[in-house]
Amino acid sequence: MFENTQRCAGTQEFERASLKQMRCYTEALAADEAICLAPSDPDNWRRKAEGLCKMHRGREARQAEAEVARLSRGSQGMP
Repeated sequence: MFENTQRCAGTQEFERASLKQMRCYTEALAADEAICLAPSDPDNWRRKAEGLCKMHRGREARQAEAEVARLSRGSQGMP
């Protein structure tokens, strides 16, 4: 019985990790859709960067963060 309990706990842990990963992918996809609708909105790029960080995709997250910085600099000069 103890062995079955351990196996169930391991399965639950795996399911939680899978759900977390799925939420990260969903967040990143939602950010991509928002970027398609409003590519000059730095908040959309920030959401994408956060989603990519959660998915451990550092290089792509840094690219999105660079886009946030570029767009933020551009919006500061606007009235």
